Order: sequence, then structure tokens, then C-alpha cells
Amino acid sequence: MCITYFTILTAMLWFNLFAIITIILAKKEAIYKIYSLNIFFCLIIISIVKLLIIVEFPQTVVLNSEKVLPFLQKIANYSFNRSAISILFLLISISLMGTIVIHIKNFFYYVRLNLHLKYLTHIKEDDTCRTIMNEIIELIKINRHIKIYKNHNFISPMIMGYFHPIILLPDIEFTYEELKCILLHEVIHYKYKHIFFKFFVFILRSILWWNPLMYLWSDEINNILEYQTDRKVCSLLNIKEQTHYLNGIIKVIDNISADVKLPYASVGLIESDSEKVIIRRFKFILGNVYSSSSKLKSALLIIFFIICFLSSYLIVLQPYSEPTNENYNDNAPIISSDAYIKKTDNSYTIFTADGKEIATYSGEISEKYNYLEIKEE
Repeated sequence: MCITYFTILTAMLWFNLFAIITIILAKKEAIYKIYSLNIFFCLIIISIVKLLIIVEFPQTVVLNSEKVLPFLQKIANYSFNRSAISILFLLISISLMGTIVIHIKNFFYYVRLNLHLKYLTHIKEDDTCRTIMNEIIELIKINRHIKIYKNHNFISPMIMGYFHPIILLPDIEFTYEELKCILLHEVIHYKYKHIFFKFFVFILRSILWWNPLMYLWSDEINNILEYQTDRKVCSLLNIKEQTHYLNGIIKVIDNISADVKLPYASVGLIESDSEKVIIRRFKFILGNVYSSSSKLKSALLIIFFIICFLSSYLIVLQPYSEPTNENYNDNAPIISSDAYIKKTDNSYTIFTADGKEIATYSGEISEKYNYLEIKEE
């Protein structure tokens, strides 16, 4: 196994392809009626794995590029004023600097958030929320104590952390039934470990921040996580309770006065304030879309995606070009096909047909001279 620049480039091209497929399928409502949400989680996982495990196997087939890659390679290797700083070095440096800035910015954001949490209203154990939480924990069978905080600065309910989870609620007057549905939504996020999906997506997006596909891809993943949570929540509710659930979502939407930008280490009730996405969530719930998907068709499509993923490791793109006169050494000897080699114990000498010595080399005879006749001393 080995890794080259072109192994990385090929892996990124495959990732972009999987991301484009995810984005296109996620935007088509008809897909949700035919296939289960598992096809999207399959695509998300293989996309992440493709960028995390970048290797080239001995069985990998090299696809030579005679125009595009040689042109890009020439640009990447171009040095300014004959210095050691190439365009490729500059691009990598800018990419790393951008990644470092993003992580520093998020680090200070979470420091401020943790300081802010100390001054929030912690809902006590005897509060209505705690009573509801006990019912939910018993209902979905999780063994974890989840603290609940309430503050007017939060625009949407969200759950943060996995090992020490907390739920943050906006200062909105919910009915008992609405609050139960909203807390159930957040605990479902926790149970299915959606926070880890968002974490890995954030890491990849912070590394590939310059790739516009990353932002479209991560937005669709947030929507898919909400669709799955809606599906799981509604499977535990009757029709009347689903109405309370939708009413709770409407109250949260009415409370939003700015763009929804939740921390990457959190998952919320409203991940996108896009009207199109909100309407789709309501249509899926009211139309019972999630129960109409075909398990067989979904399984076949997942198998197809996995085959494509495994096959991606069998192909690598590399530049190819014929050598020019500049690639040759003017002082290199010209060896004709009628020349011959005399072999000794530790070296070999090449002679012309009329016995003139051309060159002497140490070690074993190079494979490039296999066409020459070998004569023993």
C-alpha cells in the first residue's frame, strides 16, 4: 500500500462524486417515497471513509491522463523566481492556515458558550421538563442523565455533547404535549449518535473549506438527520401527538429572528430555516412518507453504492507524457541495438559492435539493457 499526491487527488474526486450524488438525491422528494433514509447514511459513511482512508493497493489500475493532469502538475510545480516555493506549496499552506483559523474560532466560541452556561437557568429535577425526560428515557431505553437549560438567547431547542449531554431550550411557552415531543426529538438525536455525524462532517469541512461542495453536502446532511429524527419521533406518536409535535415546531420557527447557525457539536430541532426544507418536513410527516419506502429497493441501491466505493480503490489517476529533448542528458551515451555487454562479478561494461567501450556500471545489469547481448569475460 502507498499514498501519493495522485492517490489523494483521486480520493477527493471520488468524494466529490459521492457528495454530488447525495446532494442530488436529497433534493428529490420522490426518492424518499421509494427508498429509505439508509441510502443517504450509506452515502455519507462511504464519503467520510473515502477521505479518511486514502490508500493505493498493488492491484490498483493506473489511468493515465495525457492532458489535464500534466497541465495541472506543471502549474502546481511552478516556482516563483526560481525559489523553492511552488504554487502547490502555497495552496497547501493557505489551506492549512484556513483550517487552523476555523478551529481557533470554534475553540473560543465554545469557551464563551461554557462560560455562558454557568449563568443559565438549570431546570431542576422536580420541574415539568424533568418529569417528561424521565418518561422519554424510559420510553426509548437510554441510560444517561441529560441536563436541561432554558434561556431566551437560544433560538431553537438543541442537544449538545455525548458523554455529558445537555439540552438547551429557548424561552418559549410550550404545552405539556408539545414540550414532550420536542424533548423526544432531541433525545432521539442523542440515541442515534447524530452528533458524531456532524462532528466528522465539521472536521472534513474545516479541512476542505475551499471546496464549495462541502457546504452544500453538509447542509443536506443536516436535513437528512432531521428527516430521520422526524421519522423516529412520529413512529412513537399517534396522529394527535404528531399534531402537537408540528405545533411545537411552528412555535420555534415563529421565535427565529435570524439565520439558524447551531454549533457543530450540537443537533437541534431546526437545523435549517429554509422554507422549502420546513415545508418538506411537514409534508413527510402529514403524508406518512417514511413508511412507504421499499426495503428491497433500498437494499439493492445500498449494495450498488458499496460496490462503487470498493471499486474506487482499484483506480488511480496519474499524469502521463512522452519525454521531450529537454528531459534527455546531452552527454548520455547512445546505445544501438547491436551493442553488447561484458559482465564481471560486480559490474558490467557496454561496448559498441566494433568493440569500443561505451560505459561501465556497477551492480546487476539494468532491465533497460535486456535487449543487448551479454558476453562473459
